[in-house]
Amino acid sequence: MTRAWRKGLADRPGEAAMGAGVDKNFRQGDTGLMPLTEIPNFPIPDQFSRIRELRVAREPMRLALNALSVSRQPRGEGRHVVVLPGFGTNDSSTIIVRSYLARLGYQVSGWGLGVNTGDVETQLRQTLDNVEQRHRKVGERVSLVAWSLGGVIAREVARDRPELVGSVVTFGTPLYGPRHTATSMSQQSPQRDAIEEQIIERSARPITRPVTSIYSRNDGVVSWQACVDPDPATNNVEVQSSHFGLGIDPDVLKVVAKALHRADR
Repeated sequence: MTRAWRKGLADRPGEAAMGAGVDKNFRQGDTGLMPLTEIPNFPIPDQFSRIRELRVAREPMRLALNALSVSRQPRGEGRHVVVLPGFGTNDSSTIIVRSYLARLGYQVSGWGLGVNTGDVETQLRQTLDNVEQRHRKVGERVSLVAWSLGGVIAREVARDRPELVGSVVTFGTPLYGPRHTATSMSQQSPQRDAIEEQIIERSARPITRPVTSIYSRNDGVVSWQACVDPDPATNNVEVQSSHFGLGIDPDVLKVVAKALHRADR
């Protein structure tokens, strides 16, 4: 990956925690999606969409009201999961997801790399090392759950080292790069062009492990179309959450639990 790849992703806004949602199965024909060997021009979330991210404040109550249904999900039976945070945040932002999966019986850890700085090249290498060490220690594949930019890293780990990874579950992840985020670079940016060349190059190799991509049309940070994987093998699932709410949304938590269980069967 080039330095332009690292810089462009670091130009994106920070991603904190909290959300709202009703999951539905994505229908492939809804978006007119292009394969990841091409970079489309999806609309970027407008100012009204970004203002609606304030709804995150009501999400703790929504999670509390749905606690019973959230708890009645398939058990993890000791399988191992690493949870990756979004850009500008650290493991504290994923504490709800990690605590939830631990209660379901998974062996869960954060990524342990501090703040997700947007330096994808460096942090991908570090994440690969961490996952490899965990795989060697526990003797089984490790599943990856990731928020936004963390999902870019998680997908590349699975692409590069499928023998280490059980499955990948992402939410609000911009699969096509920074063009489709609320603070995207200008349309003629050389950095953006270099990033997109890297995306095309890497995406020529498919991810061979099970992937679930969770997206929301209410996302005020990342274009929801850019979060949908055109690969027919991917399970794309729609929720109703804001971007900042994805990590605490009860429907996201249920989808994550079901996706991990389904991949492990």
